[in-house]
Amino acid sequence: MENESELQDLKEIAIAKIKAAYNHSVDLEANHSVLWDKFAKIRKIKLSITLILSLIAASSLIFTTAFNNLTDIRNYLFLADIFALII
Repeated sequence: MENESELQDLKEIAIAKIKAAYNHSVDLEANHSVLWDKFAKIRKIKLSITLILSLIAASSLIFTTAFNNLTDIRNYLFLADIFALII
């Protein structure tokens, strides 16, 4: 009788530990998804800003080649390279 009650207690402890581990796993997964969503949102904003700045640099380069001397091209190429590296 004593062994059976001890065995039943051990089963209950094992079940409680499994439930606790499962809940901990679910909590970690939820935290990971929240952090990942936040990182993805920040990355999307950075990519949008970089795209806008790259378009500005490219349009400046086109207008420079169309209306000015070719000496200013180096400056705009440098800016376009910096924006490309940021991406």
